[in-house]
Amino acid sequence: MKNRVIYTILSLLSFCLLAGSCKDDGAGKVEKISLLQTQYDPEGNELVLRIMDNEVLQLIPLIFPVDAENKSITYENADHAVMEVSADGLLTGKSPGEDILTMRATDGSGVVQSYKVYVKDHQIKTEDLGFSEEDYSRNRRNCRYSNQSSIYPVGCLG
Repeated sequence: MKNRVIYTILSLLSFCLLAGSCKDDGAGKVEKISLLQTQYDPEGNELVLRIMDNEVLQLIPLIFPVDAENKSITYENADHAVMEVSADGLLTGKSPGEDILTMRATDGSGVVQSYKVYVKDHQIKTEDLGFSEEDYSRNRRNCRYSNQSSIYPVGCLG
């Protein structure tokens, strides 16, 4: 009987050590915050967010563990000219540039997660398409309109 009690105590102790369930200090606290919308950036070897200016994105936070008692977080960013984020996680791109989005757990765990956010211009520039303003002007001068065709060279319809 004595051996059985010692075996049971040792089994419970090893379970507590392996599973971490004997610690009561951080029970129910947030351990990690992530975002569903992040993308991997191979250049910086990091997760980032990419949006356009004038775009609105509802952030979807992933809180771990899923059974954390207080899952509320706060959002903040530094450059409000580039983007704004509301208390409920509505991210709005304001102008092209980059900023840092920071999320903080409010349960006292001290968990903070930050992501770089790239805000891109929503307008397409001619240089982005591979031709210059000079090419565009040349095409406009050479436009020939006919009643039989509805297809025109690039730049003839502007």
